[in-house]
Amino acid sequence: MVKNKNELQGKTITELRSMIVNFKKELLNLRLQQSSKELTKSHKIRYTRRSIARINTFLNKQNKITKEESNAKARVKRKSGK
Repeated sequence: MVKNKNELQGKTITELRSMIVNFKKELLNLRLQQSSKELTKSHKIRYTRRSIARINTFLNKQNKITKEESNAKARVKRKSGK
């Protein structure tokens, strides 16, 4: 389970994406267990969904930051080129 963003900051994008895949597999297994009445700790479904959401949010923020940085660099190049 991902508890906070500090756990995510030291990881690469490929590691984060592989974490998402693993959490989705775990979520599928939990849902299958729930449907067959084998799941005793139903809160794990909620924690797994939220972990996936935290990672996706972190990736989206990182993507937005890199886009803003590249746009700022492009603006500086355009201004210096005139």
